[in-house]
Amino acid sequence: LSRATMAHDDDDEPPLVLDGTLLAKGDVGYEEARCRNFAQNAHHVGNDNNNNYPSYVAIVKSIEDVQKCIQYASRRGLKVTVRSGGHNWFGCYLRQGVFLLDVSLLNKCDVNVDERTATVGPACDGDVLNAAASQHGNLCFPSGHCVGVPLGGFLLGGGLGWYFPHYGYAAEHILQVTLVDAQGNLVVANDQNQEDWMWLARGSASMFPGVVVEFKVLLHPKPTLIRSRTSFFPVDRYPLIVRKFHEHATGAGGNYSDKLELTLNLASTPPPLAEAAGIKDPK
Repeated sequence: LSRATMAHDDDDEPPLVLDGTLLAKGDVGYEEARCRNFAQNAHHVGNDNNNNYPSYVAIVKSIEDVQKCIQYASRRGLKVTVRSGGHNWFGCYLRQGVFLLDVSLLNKCDVNVDERTATVGPACDGDVLNAAASQHGNLCFPSGHCVGVPLGGFLLGGGLGWYFPHYGYAAEHILQVTLVDAQGNLVVANDQNQEDWMWLARGSASMFPGVVVEFKVLLHPKPTLIRSRTSFFPVDRYPLIVRKFHEHATGAGGNYSDKLELTLNLASTPPPLAEAAGIKDPK
């Protein structure tokens, strides 16, 4: 493994040595590491956070790397932000002068068919987990709808994923988290031990006061079939569509299955559809 070392002006402070990659502002590779995935997920580089520059970016390779980084940042009085995949509209991990901890290499995925569980790293993509769960035991997990969404931020944010009406939030299926706290200590939390950490892991999102390095989650039987349909309507029909669906779902005849998922998006008209409909300005 390559080893990265960061020296600084304080001779009494030992340098930070990692098995991963450690970059300071101004180093070769710093800008690429700082903005990894930000532009494509924020959809425009004009986002204000794009002008924030962490003092350090550490791309860690192990739990020990995470602990060293947290302890180093604590001694130096640096705030820490965490990025597992960068699938974030606002790039909330980009803050001025912070220590940016990139855990994108912590992507383990171990499926236990007998327990119907999986142990995953924060950077494990939901589609990778589902492929492994399906292959080994015809199981699944309610991961994010988009391909390539890592589980770290998704689960900490609650997890609004596939089959949401039936399974609920994905965070409800977290059985255990392994994390590094603000002092660099390794903590294992579940519903019988360190319960406060488990409560925080189910929805605190970017406010989670630690770094999760491993999740243990409950898997479910894989659905036989998932059908989907996408329909486009003019924006002025949006209130009518919402009202009618609500009336049918909650009225006397409302008998929608909890396996029915409805997502409403406000968006520009896709160019092929706009062209077919003769719309000159698709916005």
